[in-house]
Parts: sequence; structure tokens; C-alpha cells
Amino acid sequence: VQVHPDDSNAPAGKRGKSEAWYILAADQGATIITGVDGPIQIDQIREQVVETAVAAGEVYLVPAGTVHAIGAGVLLYEIQQASDVTWRLYDWGRPRDLHIDEALAAARPEQQATRIEPCRVSEGVEMLVACRYFALQRWHVAGERSLPACPETFRVLTVLDGDLLLGDVRMRRGSSTLLPADLPDQTLRGDGSLLLGFIPDLDADVREPLRAAGHDVESIRRLGTEL
Repeated sequence: VQVHPDDSNAPAGKRGKSEAWYILAADQGATIITGVDGPIQIDQIREQVVETAVAAGEVYLVPAGTVHAIGAGVLLYEIQQASDVTWRLYDWGRPRDLHIDEALAAARPEQQATRIEPCRVSEGVEMLVACRYFALQRWHVAGERSLPACPETFRVLTVLDGDLLLGDVRMRRGSSTLLPADLPDQTLRGDGSLLLGFIPDLDADVREPLRAAGHDVESIRRLGTEL
């Protein structure tokens, strides 16, 4: 059971870490820990954690400061702020180091990971989560789909299902491909779905296209844009 600091209380020279989870698969009754119930009491932390049942296809935003953990029987895709700072509060009796003082300083007990409702951007494209640190979309491909150049940011494609071609690069389920920022327009071919992660301009890449697609301010905010 762990927590990550935000930028303001990360160690010197380090960043905080907010993250988001896309549930790929979950056994019946499998759970994630999405927070704690009340002020943290270390000797009662096992009883304080909030467990949330999950299902494939769900999306959760885990802001820095949230006490969290991934339960048994859950396979997920994680996108995160570029950081390696993790403080452990509790480790199920295993002999790994704990970081109680650091974790308590970073934790926000009043805060919980939240399930996000995706917003449709266009035919076959959904915005799953979007904050200043990262954005994640789900694309569905049936036949051929254009992937326009994006010189502002690198992108990462991860295939969820199907068999796709990016130019002459074959991508199968579970594979990931890094697209450099200076790559020109590309074409996706085949049948399947994928996740596309990138660092957004929140106005140009998120708010404006979603408003144009008919989404209200509150629906867009719930994607994480105010994080």
C-alpha cells in the first residue's frame, strides 16, 4: 500500500507522481485500493484501506497523495507522471522497506482515486483521462485510420486487441510502439483497438475538441483537467 508525493513535496531534484489506470482484465471480485477511510492510523492501516471492485475497460485517475494499491487478479495499463518516487505505508508482512514518515507527509487521506467516464472525441476515438502530465485515448480501427503528425509531443501506442499495421510495423495485442514527435502523418490499418498516450496541451488537445464534440465543462473537468 503506497503513496506518491506531488511536485511540492517531492525530494529535491525529483517530480511528484500522479497516474491513471486502465483496467485490462480483472478476476471476478478483484479489487484495487483507492484510498483510506479517515485520518491514517498506521497500526490500523489494513482496516482503513478502501477497496473498490473493478472490471475490464474501466479507467481510474490516481492523483499524487492518494493511498493506493493494485489487488490480486487485476491486470492494468498505467500511465504516469515521469517520476520514480514511491513511499510504502504497508506491505502485507513482506520484508521490504517502509517509508512511514515520508508517506504520511505525502498522503492526502481525504482524497481517493476516482473512476473516470470516457468522453467521445470523434468516431472511434475516446478521451479516457487528461491532466497536465498526460492524456490517454482509446482508438478503434476498422480498415484504415489516419494518425496525424503531432510535433508537440511523443506518443505511445499500445494494442488492446486485434492485429494492426502502423506503416509497415505490425502491432499485435500487448505490444507498444513509441512515436517520436518529429514523425510525419501515419496510417493505421487493420481491425482492433489501442491506447494512445501523450503529453497534452489541455486547451488545444482536450478542452476545445471535446467542447466541439458537445461535452460540457463538468464532463471535461472530470477527466482530470484541473489536476
